[in-house]
Amino acid sequence: MLDVPLQLSAPGLRLRRLRAGDAPLVLAATQDSAGARFLPWRALPDLTAAEAFVGRIEQASAAGRGHAFALVPRGERQACGWIGFDHRGTTLAVGYVLARSHRGRGLASLALAAVLDWALAQPAIFRVEARCHPENTASIRVLERACMKLEGRLRRAERFPNLASEPQDCLIFARVR
Repeated sequence: MLDVPLQLSAPGLRLRRLRAGDAPLVLAATQDSAGARFLPWRALPDLTAAEAFVGRIEQASAAGRGHAFALVPRGERQACGWIGFDHRGTTLAVGYVLARSHRGRGLASLALAAVLDWALAQPAIFRVEARCHPENTASIRVLERACMKLEGRLRRAERFPNLASEPQDCLIFARVR
């Protein structure tokens, strides 16, 4: 099991464990049509569903399967998004969501860089990967800024239920050590 810290930091950004009080942010971010469009799960319908979502992340974290950090910009009290990862053998699969109000400020790139630096310093982790829809240009830029390399296009490999009912192509990016 990975020894995941309670916090990570990046210039101008603190990453702390996602917690129950973050459910309103989770709800707002997943209901934002522009942001939710490329999520691999349906937009959450209400606060109860958002609380359950955070609860599942907390359970996965306690079991050592997955973890999520809330993103808190320096000088702010509220989280503006989150970054999470699942641990699969020697690989971490990472994803992130940012509130519309905080997009375009480089926060997702900072958070991803912090997670990558931490993860690839762990003796048991050799690879960090992320998938994204080919039309998600903002996410592609985030992945490239974090020095993740495009490995290819996976045809009809991922569901984006807020976009279409059938599986879509996705791009897979990775950084390895």
